[in-house]
Amino acid sequence: MLSIDDSSRQEVREALTHIDAMRPGTLKEILHDPDRKAFRNAYASIIIENAWNPYSRLVTEGLYAIEFDEDGNSSLRSIPMGALDGMQAPDIANLIAKSNQDVLTYFICVQFAGGRIPQISDDPDKNQEYFTALKEQTDLDLYARSNFRTIPETAGSPSVFVTSGSHVIRTHIYGLLNVIDQVTERDNLHLTSTQHRNGFAQSLRRVIAHYYLPTTTVILGINRKLIDRQAIALDPDSWTYNHDPDNVLVYPKPGIVAEVNAVMRTVDTLPAQTYCPAFHGRVTTAETPDIVTPLPRSLHEVALSQLDKWYYPRRVG
Repeated sequence: MLSIDDSSRQEVREALTHIDAMRPGTLKEILHDPDRKAFRNAYASIIIENAWNPYSRLVTEGLYAIEFDEDGNSSLRSIPMGALDGMQAPDIANLIAKSNQDVLTYFICVQFAGGRIPQISDDPDKNQEYFTALKEQTDLDLYARSNFRTIPETAGSPSVFVTSGSHVIRTHIYGLLNVIDQVTERDNLHLTSTQHRNGFAQSLRRVIAHYYLPTTTVILGINRKLIDRQAIALDPDSWTYNHDPDNVLVYPKPGIVAEVNAVMRTVDTLPAQTYCPAFHGRVTTAETPDIVTPLPRSLHEVALSQLDKWYYPRRVG
């Protein structure tokens, strides 16, 4: 059961009614109320979980691009494998990353398409109540401009909100491919494909996962310094590595983490732990049925199955 307080909903409705007279800072204060944020995060996590299985099946079959019509309806276009011919490894990595993001985005949007109300519980009335509360808050979120936009606003505020929170699949996961080369080649070190593949797998398991579940304010603060938002990719200047070519681990520069942690200790506007889905789809796994984990452990296999088909055979190494 998700928690919605009637007075809390009324404050959101009042803000929507008087939106033109309200300061953006006030709107963000309303949105950042801990209970409201916890509700949005819980709802978004369920939507991302529901999208995970169809996403993970489709991305191993081919490459895709999402398209939106003028009404905000989405569809997927298949990218022919011939498009990879003659492409350099960094561009192939970017294409695979974008395909993964677009497929996940599509299966998130499908759940809201055509006025559909996601089935969050077995109670139809609760489903309607949950969806209405989410739409009220995400409508307000659009006005406040408080989240990273990754799809057209015509797709509807719930889709815009949830897809912005899942963008880590493109940056932190598949972005590792290029950042590994970028940080090692600063030292004139060119990894073999075997070394690179091992570094990707180990960094995914041992480094990236730790950035899914810290306190929300800290991870938001760090993430702003790790990503080049214009390129929609990891910023190599914010990353370093362990200088072991046979066991490469890339990770954020410790000074950045320490600086952000110091600043964020003074921030108390958000709860200590909200499990914010802005950096992960939280799902349970067969290995840990009673524990919520950052991402399904199948991500490692899902990613490598794609890379072994389309990336490593074309990477010079």
